[in-house]
Amino acid sequence: MTQALAERPSDKIAAPVVTTDQLDLIRRTIAKDATPDELRLYLYDCERQGVHPLDKLIHFTKRAGKYTPVTSIDFMRIRAAETGEMAGSDDAVFEETINGVINSATVTVYRLTQGQRFAYTGTARWSEYKPEQNDFMWRKMPHTMLAKCAEAVALRKGFPRQLAGLYAKEELDQADNQPAALVVTPLPSPAVPSGESREKPSEPNGGELGQSIPPGFALIAEVRPGKASAKGELVMQSGESFLFFKEQLKQIAIDACQLQIPVQLTIKKSASGNRYVDGIAKLPQPITDAELDLEAARQETARPAGEVL
Repeated sequence: MTQALAERPSDKIAAPVVTTDQLDLIRRTIAKDATPDELRLYLYDCERQGVHPLDKLIHFTKRAGKYTPVTSIDFMRIRAAETGEMAGSDDAVFEETINGVINSATVTVYRLTQGQRFAYTGTARWSEYKPEQNDFMWRKMPHTMLAKCAEAVALRKGFPRQLAGLYAKEELDQADNQPAALVVTPLPSPAVPSGESREKPSEPNGGELGQSIPPGFALIAEVRPGKASAKGELVMQSGESFLFFKEQLKQIAIDACQLQIPVQLTIKKSASGNRYVDGIAKLPQPITDAELDLEAARQETARPAGEVL
């Protein structure tokens, strides 16, 4: 491993040397999905914390397509204690409803600075951290899991140099949630009575009606659930697929897919080089009966029960 870019602080221990053979092993095993830049970041995080990557004290993980270092709450406590300035912590304080449902957990840790004891408090809310899936431990030990999240927040506040960029596994459990089932495909073509022929519309839409698609536009074949924090995934008729992370793009994509309206996508690249949809523009065309039916159905669903027009 190359030498650290900056002078190592006095409260750091020397980073173990990573040999060429070990680096190759890291690439093939614990960081096999890493891009070259992500691998350098991971090695730097390990070096900054004075640990060897193969000790697995800091794990290489990806969240929403981006590298995120993950560790345990015990490792964060160790790093804080090694400064010689850790001055204790309070037990978690929980806010609960009258029915005993947990709303939040708050933990305070203390650090000595120039002889004075300062408090650093972190609060974790159940709604923000409890995962919807793979939540066995959260249901079995809810107080323990939420308290770890709150303590991790407090420790990062109190020891930012030592813990900056590090997250306890429990803090990121919710990031692994998969969105609710969402598979949208084009609406079936309306039936044409025997003996009648369907007239082609004056405006192109490129779908079932066989009109040409203007340059720069394409058809969405499916709208699928997104991965990690993505709001959804577009599968184009060409076979290409793109994630999108903006909630406001979901309904645009669904409508365009169902009605087979050609769209023009604005594609951007993330820091890790992954492409995603940042904007969707539908090809302008007259309002169809199908669009009116969709809007009427949405309004009917949104209307409070018992409301009479």
